[in-house]
Amino acid sequence: MDTMIIRKMEQKDLKAVKVVQFEEYIMPTPIHELSMASATFTGPVNALSKTAWQNAFLTDAMNDSSISLQRYCTIAGLTPLASEWWHFNDIDAIN
Repeated sequence: MDTMIIRKMEQKDLKAVKVVQFEEYIMPTPIHELSMASATFTGPVNALSKTAWQNAFLTDAMNDSSISLQRYCTIAGLTPLASEWWHFNDIDAIN
């Protein structure tokens, strides 16, 4: 019987960052609250489309903080889910 043992050793210099100060943002609802107040858009949006959300209207509950989150995530290539202000999809990973 042939036996082969392979060992791979790696050494990396890593740094840890300790967060000592932060700012809490007011969002439309607590995360994972599944009510109408959590909705991003006023109507349904095709969750598998990369662009459908761009023609949708924001709900009145969407505030500056949640709009900023949406901007950050969409610039990174994610698409917002119509029913949850905190939920974004990676369409490329789905397809």
